[in-house]
Amino acid sequence: MAEEAVVKKAAAAPLEDGPEFREAVARAQTAEEDLEVIHNGTQMWKVRSFSKWYHRKYFVDRADGLLKYEPSHKNQCIAEPRFIEVSEILDVRRGWKTDTFNKFGNKVVLKQRRLKSKIMKQRRVDEDEGQAEEPSKPLVDEACCFSVVYGDSRSSLDLVASSPQMAAVWVRALRHVVTVMRGLNQEKRFNLWLRNQFVAADQDNSGSLHFDECLRLLLRLNVKMSKKEALRIFNLADTNKHENPNQEPSLDAQEFVQFYQLLMRRPELEEIYHRYARSAREMTAQELQHFLKKEQDMEEATLDDCRCLIDAFEQSELKSSGRISIHGFTHMLRSEQFELRKMAHKTVYQDMTQPLSSYYIASSHNTYLLGRQVVADSTIEGYVAALRRGCRCLELDCWDGPDGEPVVTHGYALTSKLIFREVLKDAILPNAFAVSEYPLILSLENHCTSAQQKRLAFHISDVFGDLLYLEDVPEDMEALPSPEQLKHRILIKGRKVAVQAAESESDDDDEMDSLSPPNGRANGGGNKSSESSSSDTSQPPSPAAPHKSTPGLSPSPAPASAPGPGPATVVRKVSAARRKSTNTPPAQLEKVTDQNLSDLVNVCQGTHFHGFKEPGKCYEMVSLAESKANKLMERSGREFVLFNARRLSKVYPSGTRAGSTNFHPWPYWNTGCHIVALNYQGRGKPVFINEAKFGDNGGCGYILKPDYLRIPDCAKLTYSPTATSVNQLQDLRDRRRLLEIRIISGQHLPKPEGEGLSDILDPYVKVKIIGHPMDKRKRQTHVIRDNGFNPRWDCTFQFVVNLPELAFVYFIVKDEAPRRHDPVVGAYALPLSSLAPGYRHVPLVDMKRRSLEPATLFVHTKMTEVSY
Repeated sequence: MAEEAVVKKAAAAPLEDGPEFREAVARAQTAEEDLEVIHNGTQMWKVRSFSKWYHRKYFVDRADGLLKYEPSHKNQCIAEPRFIEVSEILDVRRGWKTDTFNKFGNKVVLKQRRLKSKIMKQRRVDEDEGQAEEPSKPLVDEACCFSVVYGDSRSSLDLVASSPQMAAVWVRALRHVVTVMRGLNQEKRFNLWLRNQFVAADQDNSGSLHFDECLRLLLRLNVKMSKKEALRIFNLADTNKHENPNQEPSLDAQEFVQFYQLLMRRPELEEIYHRYARSAREMTAQELQHFLKKEQDMEEATLDDCRCLIDAFEQSELKSSGRISIHGFTHMLRSEQFELRKMAHKTVYQDMTQPLSSYYIASSHNTYLLGRQVVADSTIEGYVAALRRGCRCLELDCWDGPDGEPVVTHGYALTSKLIFREVLKDAILPNAFAVSEYPLILSLENHCTSAQQKRLAFHISDVFGDLLYLEDVPEDMEALPSPEQLKHRILIKGRKVAVQAAESESDDDDEMDSLSPPNGRANGGGNKSSESSSSDTSQPPSPAAPHKSTPGLSPSPAPASAPGPGPATVVRKVSAARRKSTNTPPAQLEKVTDQNLSDLVNVCQGTHFHGFKEPGKCYEMVSLAESKANKLMERSGREFVLFNARRLSKVYPSGTRAGSTNFHPWPYWNTGCHIVALNYQGRGKPVFINEAKFGDNGGCGYILKPDYLRIPDCAKLTYSPTATSVNQLQDLRDRRRLLEIRIISGQHLPKPEGEGLSDILDPYVKVKIIGHPMDKRKRQTHVIRDNGFNPRWDCTFQFVVNLPELAFVYFIVKDEAPRRHDPVVGAYALPLSSLAPGYRHVPLVDMKRRSLEPATLFVHTKMTEVSY
């Protein structure tokens, strides 16, 4: 279909993807016609910046799964990728919803304002002369713009289509293609992977593989075998050689699959299969049921369930007779249903009606950064990425910006700035509940003056509207509301005026969470790593007086004048009195929370930590630097647990972590801390384990704490987060479990980055138990030489785990490299409570948490009670 015809047929689509957009889609052309348009390609403009535009033809190669472009000229000044893999596309957005388009859009709006002003002046002149002229149309229609976000770095391809209708066609079609790619079942994805291996090995583009090409493919697949053995398998797979006896032997695509299957023979699976199948080539539904009940602990499996499994995974004629072959059995055990994580835990299964203080909450630090916290660019993609990974507590560092508009940035650093409203509108609002329906907490690190605080309050109310939770909290509230009660609500974490009036500003709250300014002065800021000057014997804060939320906030910025009498005066008097009693020098500048901003805060009221001697209010939340939290754990672990059973606490990384590194989060989880904020852009074990933890309970971002960390049970059960002896956990001795893990084999292990084609893996596997200090354990298999394709270890490890509710199992596959540090091939972690028993495949990912499919480990797990 011609591009012009489709544009005429497509209905005009509103910019936002609301009911009107969906109605427009329903009236528009079919998905097949959309796909035909993007397959044939259209001319569009690529935008790099306000001044850099490139006119190109973009199209989708459906066979190769690539989004490609044809440049309008041959000689390009800028080298860049000529395609994007559809599998790497993370998002397709309409309008100005990326950093590039936001910067571009701001300049467009500014230019339009100047043009409008010029036109208005000209119109007045024309009117004086008896003439009239219509103002010019906008320079660029936002409805024509869309963006493709892709890759680990969340890069964006920002495009301007010829019309809003054409932009809508591309957005719909690309979203459809991405959805289809994500929805492919495991077997289809594996076949696609096989096809890509075939194409990569076919260096002469002949459509078949000669023996030399197969040898190079074996090296790529980490297979080391003699040339004689490789030729034997090649000849077995070359079933069409008699058709062209005079041509050089080669394998077509179908023969290549046979070649691969001969390579990938799984003796360990055949042993299991023949243990339960009386026939050498088929297993009945009754025999499959016996296997599931005995080996997989699936006591509830019925014969109908087994017939459904056979229907799903058997590809031969055996399906019709209700039997499964060794190939179907292999496909079944490789499927998502038989991965290491329990299937039931991939959906929300925990009780979500407990108070907020009964949950761990997935939380990010410096959410606006994708790189190092001192020099990286601030980007809305940081917020999008965190929300798409299930994060439920975001940080917004708010500072005064130009033109009376607050910005989000890292104080006293080289990071760029984001306009506060654009963060809310373009990143948070569209993604707030895309992954989880449970409450989203916005943690404001407020460094703004009074005038721009009013703008903060206005933008929050204007953008989020009814999504904001604005219920007043009664002073006698005994427990926080539950995640179930707060579904689809946004909570603001910040200071209340009444609380602030009773406190000194010299605390270690994350409102002081910025680098020190060069002259030691800050606009309400401070040192990230500074310690609180208060002691555990300080008096508790006065309870917050309830305030009615202000329904109408002025959209115009208030004048930047000094605060008048009232709360500010109280703050100055109280602060002066405390300085006099403690000989503390006066602060250079004291910040006062604006009343409009204060009225948005209720169940997450930021307050200074005053020690464990006074209980405080359940809705008063404290923020602690990691060093402060460490001291509290070491000196008063039991009291810290009791504190966290009622009130929310946040632990954040030290400001000295300039490289955005992270602390280990599990010691704070062991103490019941709820919001353990990590640099999501970081790498390594902390983020890896954090993702494993919050992958539980359907990835909703809320994990119910063990009973001994929640009220009322924590007061009854003796528990210490730093216990070194079983005797210190007498009430919990019946929780102990014996974990047995057998590492059987590996499949399709890839070479680590930087390895040459001729390098073959020497893999081994480490198994670690991470959790309570008493459960720290690790074991390691022997090394398999020259085999990353299908290594077999058959190593069995046993671990006694004292507190399984806090424990993680961590698998790390490494390549032995005598002359350097052994590189990580792949890894996987999950909570011990989510470990599925029996024969399971472990899907490996790299340390950036990218899937290494089809790379897996094959293991057997069993967990039993420990006898005394």
